[in-house]
Formats: sequence, structure tokens, C-alpha cells
Amino acid sequence: MPSKRILILANSIRLECHCVAGREIVYRGRQYSLGRWIRPVSNHGKGELSDEEIALDVGTPAKVMNFVEIPLGKNVGDPVQSENWRIADGQKWKDCTDEHCKPAIDSLVENPAAIWLDRRQQRSDRIPHSRFLQRAPRQSLYVIRPEQLHFEAYSEESKHDGRNRRRTRAVFRYNDVDYDLPMTDPVAADKYFQNVPPPGKPPMKIVPISAAGCLLVVSLTPEYHGYHYKIVASVIEG
Repeated sequence: MPSKRILILANSIRLECHCVAGREIVYRGRQYSLGRWIRPVSNHGKGELSDEEIALDVGTPAKVMNFVEIPLGKNVGDPVQSENWRIADGQKWKDCTDEHCKPAIDSLVENPAAIWLDRRQQRSDRIPHSRFLQRAPRQSLYVIRPEQLHFEAYSEESKHDGRNRRRTRAVFRYNDVDYDLPMTDPVAADKYFQNVPPPGKPPMKIVPISAAGCLLVVSLTPEYHGYHYKIVASVIEG
């Protein structure tokens, strides 16, 4: 059963569990480079990972910018999320952070022409599943450098149980296109959204202190009611 080392670049919240993704570590002698994306997924639910499944051998949870070695089964073969690899059940992830020098933030940036853009779609945060039936995306994860970035947060009452739900968004421009995407990064949420307005109040707008140096990890979700949604899975601040 193979193990792969990755640099974790996203650890977002999905269905109250985790969605982890990172770039594979490729060695050339004693040096390493960042290879393809890998998204470890579980054998339960829709592939989300529990707290126990992302626990490292040193007793701490995996975090963004950790180097970890993950026992894996095989690639899932998902036509939209081609990066998905099934984890090996019951095996701890190994913390390898101390064995590597962290890369410069600028070296993480990828430069896709657009973020899964479909100009027939009025909203920038989703793509119809039918489009990907015709042509699968090259990859479902990117690290980008946004322009004119700010965050927004608001509350709304759930139609299902009446509870207040916090909604957080990243609003930015990339290659002359405006995007308004949901954020699922719990670290950024805890840092920036402590006092979200109650339902019915205007959203709060926050420009991060390091906005000019912020990178965003953008991701495509699995199909949901005919769409794949674009999300900001991680905010990486230089």
C-alpha cells in the first residue's frame, strides 16, 4: 500500500468534518519540488475526514503548511476531482514537517487562465454538472493570487431548523473576472469573523491585513443538485 508525502495547503470544514488537500512532494536528490495535487478521502459519507482520520502520529491534527506522509489506497478515479485518493483505514499520518524547509509563499502560486469559468453561467460560484460531463476539468484545486480581495460575513436563519447560520464569502477579482465564493477555512473564520451581524443586518466587510500577499486555495465541490460549487478552501497569508 503506497504512502505519499504532501505539503498540506487546505484543511477546510465539510459536513462538520474535514476536507484536506495538498501538493505531492517530489524528490530530486536531497531537494524537493511540489508535484500534483492530492486530496485524501475516506471510505464513508462523501469522502469527508474525521478528526481521528487527520490526527498525526505526534498527537496533533494536520494543519496547513504541515508536511505529512499519508498511507493511501488507490486513486478514486473521480472525473471531476481527479486528485482524490482513498486513505488507508486505521493508519496514522506521519508528521514530516521538521524534515523539510517550507517553500516561499510565491512558489505556491498557480496561474490558471480562469477559475472554471462558464460565461453562460450568471453566477461565478458554480458550474453545471452537465458541462463536466462533456469535458472534465484539468484539476479541481488551484492556489491563486487574487486582486481586490475582501471578506464578507452575514447570518441567515436556516429554513430547516430555524437556527442562525454564519455565512462567509471571499470577494475578489482574478484575471479581469469578479468572483464571490463561499469560504470553508475554519482558521480564517476564527481570525476574521468573531462578531458576525445577526439575520437581517447588512454583511460585515473585512479587508485582511495582508490582503496584498494573500493566496487563496480554490476548490470544486462534488456535484450537488446539478452543480459543482467553487469554494475558497484555504487562505494562505504571507
